Amino acid sequence: MCGFAGIYLFRSTLAADELERRVTAMAHTIVHRGPDAASTMIEPFGAAAFRRLAIVDLVTGDQPVQNGDGSIRVMFNGEIYNHVALRERLRVEHGIEVAGGSDAAVLPHLYELYGDDFVELLNGMFAICVFDARSRRCTLYRDRLGIKPLYYATTKEGVVFASELKALFASGLIEAAIDPAQVVPFLELFYVPGNRTLCRGVHKLMPGERLELRPTLTPHTARWWRLEAERDLRDDDALDELDALLADSTRLQLMADVPIGISLSGGLDSSLIAHYAHAGNAAVRAYTISFPSTDPGELECARQVSRQLGIEQIEITAEEGDFLAELDATTWFNDEPVADPAFYPALLVARAAAQHVKVLLAGSGADELFAGYGHYRLSSRAVAYRLLAHAFGDGLARRATGMRRSPRDREAIRAFGRDRLPYHARAMTHLADLDREALRDVTQRDHLAEIAECFRQAAHLDPRNRQLCVDTRTYLPHQLLSLLDRTTMAASVEGRVPFLDHRVAEFAMTVHGRHKYASKHGNKILLRRLAARHLPADVSTRKKHGFPNSVPQWLAPARLPAVREQLLGAGNAGFCADFLPRHWLESVLASPESLADNALTVHTLLVLESWHRVFARGASRPHAEAAAARTAVT
Repeated sequence: MCGFAGIYLFRSTLAADELERRVTAMAHTIVHRGPDAASTMIEPFGAAAFRRLAIVDLVTGDQPVQNGDGSIRVMFNGEIYNHVALRERLRVEHGIEVAGGSDAAVLPHLYELYGDDFVELLNGMFAICVFDARSRRCTLYRDRLGIKPLYYATTKEGVVFASELKALFASGLIEAAIDPAQVVPFLELFYVPGNRTLCRGVHKLMPGERLELRPTLTPHTARWWRLEAERDLRDDDALDELDALLADSTRLQLMADVPIGISLSGGLDSSLIAHYAHAGNAAVRAYTISFPSTDPGELECARQVSRQLGIEQIEITAEEGDFLAELDATTWFNDEPVADPAFYPALLVARAAAQHVKVLLAGSGADELFAGYGHYRLSSRAVAYRLLAHAFGDGLARRATGMRRSPRDREAIRAFGRDRLPYHARAMTHLADLDREALRDVTQRDHLAEIAECFRQAAHLDPRNRQLCVDTRTYLPHQLLSLLDRTTMAASVEGRVPFLDHRVAEFAMTVHGRHKYASKHGNKILLRRLAARHLPADVSTRKKHGFPNSVPQWLAPARLPAVREQLLGAGNAGFCADFLPRHWLESVLASPESLADNALTVHTLLVLESWHRVFARGASRPHAEAAAARTAVT
């Protein structure tokens, strides 16, 4: 796990020393991603700088790596879990003896032999930069499921790219300015959808895409992989096949020359990963975070799993009042921000883990692939309302069931049987209809366009797998995997996700939705059956709990004056107060009651305002950078 930043020139307009100065400054902003080593590669057509977090081949694993004659040089962020098999393939089939023991070392040789198709041979998480001096070509690749990030922006000089958004700003070629069109989508979804970012003119390379940069061609992206579902789904659930896949995925992801830990909540997903890691004879530690308000039962479940597996467990209790005090420092790491309330507690987990390990396994991806969320089915009340509404009309159905949801929510429930998009979209967004109406004049983009397009592309699937495929292609990379990358990298820890081995994802899309979620058996049927094989009974039967967070406590009534000052204070030159309707902001922050009712929206507004303060204004940047230096592992 590392980070890189670079500049590709359309024409040789910058001298080599100027190029090196700029990319070095860019890489300096992401030192937390790679505190162990630094390097650069300079070509007449561009340059890139690299920061290394040493995980595999600690002695000879520095980058860039190159082919035999040095005409192809590569930097990459992530891990190639099957590099040993690829190294053997190069030796047996092509007579190439790869120097060094790092996973990166195979990449330039594979690219030389297979061209752009080389990424299809990789099992891993990665963002890759290839400099090909033979054709003055630079190509950027992002892994299949979007585990590792990559950002880019086109300028008159060329293309600037990096593992994090803030590195682009350090190039001196990109301005840190909020794109107004992305504000309402951010408030709705907690992330900016599609290939856009919160920053004007900056894009993210999408999962399974490459960006091709040539001297005489306009930069363009091409898709090399997409999560596709089988049109003829299997009739069985193939539990043994899934068991073997997860065991092998976890085995591969235990590849490291440094200590490994597990983020263990006590829930189904992380407990299964703990089992497979233990079965692989890994000396892993488990890390469990709690707040004073956390259900003691969740902690006991994590303890039970750790005891059964013989894994050392470290419990961390976080104070709930730290969020506002650390907001700007947290924003420095949040980078291209997600407003997920789990960001701060996940950051605390990574910081604690960094005292002991450099690799942290997580259960991310299980909910999206194997149906862990409530919006994949209707509640019993919604089912009753839908049946009565079809038979007797909306009014009687509402009275009989006590249904108090909005007219648009009720319309989505009534349509659930024939079209799940309206209900799914309502479940994934966070503003109320009254908020949308109040924000109409500043709404410049359809926040649901990406979700709707993914629904269209998955139209051949059964209804539940259609939802799963959409969430795996949108919510998972844009919010959850971004959160994992930011929080672990902030502590110089590598986050790994065994559920997101592409073989597991492809397998999941071959299993009909009825084997994943059913009224009789509940959610994540396949994973619960695996847990029944391997884990305490309490784990296989317990209900899902989200990552612990304490937004209601962070935004307690006593915090209202401080929150109002951040979002409405006249002396703050605030983005929210300038851009959003004043009457709407005032209504959200009118009283302790309105603060509590709108806690998630207020949290999102605070994240947005902090981003503007730290990056666009730069007013809090010294504080944020100082906090980053204090928490970096060196």
